[in-house]
Formats: sequence, structure tokens, C-alpha cells
Amino acid sequence: MKLKIDVEVMKPTEHSTLQDKTPVSTVESGGSQNVSSGQNQSSGVNAEAPQAPMYFPTIEQVLCGIAANVMKTTAPKNWDEHDHFLTYLERIRATLTSVSTGSLLITVKCDSLQILERLWEDYLSGHLGEVIQRSFVTEEILTEFSLAELKLKTTISEEEYKACKAKLEKELSEG
Repeated sequence: MKLKIDVEVMKPTEHSTLQDKTPVSTVESGGSQNVSSGQNQSSGVNAEAPQAPMYFPTIEQVLCGIAANVMKTTAPKNWDEHDHFLTYLERIRATLTSVSTGSLLITVKCDSLQILERLWEDYLSGHLGEVIQRSFVTEEILTEFSLAELKLKTTISEEEYKACKAKLEKELSEG
């Protein structure tokens, strides 16, 4: 089962000046990016000096940062930030099998119909999205990308859920 995680809202901190990043003032639902150069357009004698452009990460850069953070295994403290999500998966007996980017795609293996149903119920209630938000939007991520706010949106395809359910039901009836 794939969990698709996209950026719903991404707002920079007031004084963000990341180098070599794409200029963006605020990114909201739909992935639209509003470009803000930060340049003073006045050309009068007493005009203020132009300010350096403010640079902010792209959605893909932030999601890649989150994916890299999730996959870190060298220092145990890095996993502490993701305990909520990993504990959640452990509690429902699901297994994290892979993480990839584009949107952030997390593949979770559900070994039983009960695990699949629990995951689906938690998705529909919004609990899964809350767990992912708390687990992945860490102070480290906000600081690294100079963000004041980052809101993620979690999606599970209903068609994929139904296909997984049918497969598990078939395996159960044959077993």
C-alpha cells in the first residue's frame, strides 16, 4: 500500500536567505509557487539600497530532505524524531518497505486484512495524517529549509486500497 505525502502549505521564515535555492514566498495547496524577488524597484536618489533576493527551497527539495531524514540509520537519535510514525506502524503491524520522492511515496506492507483495515480507518479519520505531520515535520527540517510552517497532506488511493483488500481476501479464502 502506498502512502502519498505532498506539501499542502509551505511558508518561509521572515529572514530566509538560503543560497542556491528557488525563490518562493509561499506555497499552498495545488503546488503553486509565488515568486518573490525581494528587490526594491525604486531608482530615486534617496531610495534604499536593493535587498538581496530571498531564496527558499522547492517542494521537491523539502520532500527529499524529509525522505533522507526518514532513511537515516547512522545515528539512533535521528530515529527518535520518527518514533511516532514507526511506533504507529509497529502497533498496527505494518512494515515500512521503501521511501521514494516525487511526492514522498512510502510503501507499507500489510500482512493481513486487519492491518489493512486499521490503516484505512486511520487514514479516513485523519489520524494517519496527524502521525505523519508530527513525525516528519521536525524542527530540524523547518530550520534546514528556513521554514516557518510546513503542512503535509497524506493520501491513500481508494482503488489501491480496494485492490489490496481483494488480494488479501483471496489469499485468506485460499489459505
